[in-house]
Amino acid sequence: NEISLYTYWCRVVYTALEHWNIREHAHSFWELHLCLNGSCHMQVNGNEHTLTPNTFLLLGPKTKHTILFESDEYSIFVWGFGIESLNDVVLTLTDYYCATSVHPANEELLRCISTILSNANASAFGAFEVIKHELYYLFILLARNATGPMNHVSFKKHHNELLVIRKYIYENISDNLSLDEISSLFYLNKSSIERMCKKEYNQTYSQMKRDLRAEAIRNLL
Repeated sequence: NEISLYTYWCRVVYTALEHWNIREHAHSFWELHLCLNGSCHMQVNGNEHTLTPNTFLLLGPKTKHTILFESDEYSIFVWGFGIESLNDVVLTLTDYYCATSVHPANEELLRCISTILSNANASAFGAFEVIKHELYYLFILLARNATGPMNHVSFKKHHNELLVIRKYIYENISDNLSLDEISSLFYLNKSSIERMCKKEYNQTYSQMKRDLRAEAIRNLL
């Protein structure tokens, strides 16, 4: 089962720079509110919730919400996204998150958002692909909160994922990234990366990295 995502917006909002829509409103898509700094008091479907750093609310479609209070230093990562296919995972998400409570963000989820933000203003090669990859992975992390590992669902498209890995290696070619380092960065085991390389390019990881190094040298020359 593949799940296609559509992003309506993905940004950081600062109280000091702009104000949210304080009227009660709802969207036709999902919306993630993750507090980065300060605090915020929200009303969601008539219930009040307080967001503090590294906590989040995931609001389902047509969930009525409004801001009651924001501290002066408040900033938040907000992602509005649609899910193309309706399946058991989406239904489970709805059951889990539409009960609407504040959730703590684990280290893996925070790392994912940090990577998105660090690439948001980057003009470096592959930044946009990295953001797309991380948003897809962010959805997986949110889904795992509700369903567990979900090993029976094939969320990742190997070809697209390998393209992101190749671009990252190319962009950081001078670092001579090892398979262990790539495995850690992309949260994939080494054998999976090797299988993807073999399937897509009929190469080992080392051979792929060698070809990317040669390409980088040619471009420099």
